[in-house]
Amino acid sequence: MALYPMSEAASHDLTQRVVAYQQTGDSALYAELKREIMELLYTIPSTLRILDAEDCCEFLFYCLSAIDNLIAGYEEGKLSFVGFLTEVVRRRVRYFLCEQQKKEQKLLLLHRSEFFAQESGEIGLESAEPPIVYTFKGMPTVDITSLPSLFKSLLSKRTPSAYPIRKELEELKTVLTSGVNRKRMLITLTITPSLYAHHLLEELSSLLLYDLTDLCRYLNTASLALHSKETIKKDFEQTCTRHFRRLLEIEQALENESDDDKKRKLIALREWTQEKYQKKIAKLRSFEQSLSHRQVSELLQIPKGTVSSSVFHIKKLLHSYIDEREVNDYP
Repeated sequence: MALYPMSEAASHDLTQRVVAYQQTGDSALYAELKREIMELLYTIPSTLRILDAEDCCEFLFYCLSAIDNLIAGYEEGKLSFVGFLTEVVRRRVRYFLCEQQKKEQKLLLLHRSEFFAQESGEIGLESAEPPIVYTFKGMPTVDITSLPSLFKSLLSKRTPSAYPIRKELEELKTVLTSGVNRKRMLITLTITPSLYAHHLLEELSSLLLYDLTDLCRYLNTASLALHSKETIKKDFEQTCTRHFRRLLEIEQALENESDDDKKRKLIALREWTQEKYQKKIAKLRSFEQSLSHRQVSELLQIPKGTVSSSVFHIKKLLHSYIDEREVNDYP
């Protein structure tokens, strides 16, 4: 079997070290193996031409939590560890691509409204035809300043939904549509307007007695406020990917370099790049794709205290309801 992407001698050495770690559990050896396996998980899909180069970094993060299982699950025999890893990569790439496809479909369903149109120019929420690729038109006719009027319009109407609601949610529906809970729930939904998939929107419209089209319009309008955050996050993701690829290039150069002076320079460059990479990752993890209470207050033109109070009461209500369901599920 072909060895990807190293020589036979290097592959044999890696296999021996994996077996040695299985027997000794040496922590220093583990750190060394993990670094090499991360590099292999990054390079094998591209070498086999089963993933585009720009997807390899995301695939590595997809496999990261399985590295310990890969080391523990290897059995010395017909396949070298690289051969074993190659077969694992072939299988996991299929699951990875399925997950990517699901994410793309979820995003399309999330935004499917009059703001998204087919390439033919036709607009609609539902279609009995086979799946069609929708193009985001940038919502040119939507003005974020219209959000307060959309908010009031939703609250002023109670529209019985055509979508059936599950029996276990009937009690929750009664609670949510009584008093001010309906308003509180809508305010809470505004904080993360891009979170709700299409099927969840149908259920929400049934629970809260909102017209589905109006609810889609409202949440899509609110999501306009998140575009700047999404753009910043994408820029950080691209920067993190570049830093990570640079680290892999430096590691490869270190392995092939014999000159001590050049090695010292490469090590210094690696340390600097690692520091920048870790800072970018920490910053990326801190990004939240949601609106703050202050932003929701300004968008809806209501007091910030009303937003905070609404979120508090809805969380308390939902936790209470969920706890009751869980208690009743047990004898």
